[in-house]
Amino acid sequence: MNHAIPGGSNDAIFRIFETYCNPYKERVKPDVVIACWTGGERTEIWDYEEGEWIGLAGGKINFSKVIPDKIMLEGQATGEPVDNHNDIVAYQKQWITHHADRWWGRMNKLKNILALNTMAAQKNIPVINLDSFGAVQEYEFPDSIYRPLGQTEFCNWAVDRGFNNTKSGHYFLSAHKSFANFIAKKVDPKYHADNIGKESE
Repeated sequence: MNHAIPGGSNDAIFRIFETYCNPYKERVKPDVVIACWTGGERTEIWDYEEGEWIGLAGGKINFSKVIPDKIMLEGQATGEPVDNHNDIVAYQKQWITHHADRWWGRMNKLKNILALNTMAAQKNIPVINLDSFGAVQEYEFPDSIYRPLGQTEFCNWAVDRGFNNTKSGHYFLSAHKSFANFIAKKVDPKYHADNIGKESE
């Protein structure tokens, strides 16, 4: 199941994991979680007027009411325009100006990675941790946090291999498929089996 959000944040990754994999609630346990961590300058807010989470990311101006069933069935993340668009844009400008700096983003990303992996470990849920971009360079992760690619970031990986992208820097399907194959070759085939095996011990 793909729970990715266009312009999604590390805060959103943890929230989605907590929603679907919360060890303190009756949830469907996944076979494995793949968390592709993103830039630290992003976040999200709960919009009481629209009754949904709104992602905040630099350059994002298309805020819409996302219809979950439509995403699951059709793979589309667009919906009706939100009613308070101007308010959200104004808040995003404030966020980018006062909060989206390198050090805050670094700490925010670290907290989300460590929190998600800690919660997953409580239920023996295997997690594969990857980086879309913005890898944390100044921290040595414990061995318990599985990072098969280390500090390799998807965007840098795609640049090095000459994949085409849009003017805004987004890569096309061919780059994503190639990166997925690259990951598959790097993941230890014993990792999944070893972690799932812990349940019966």
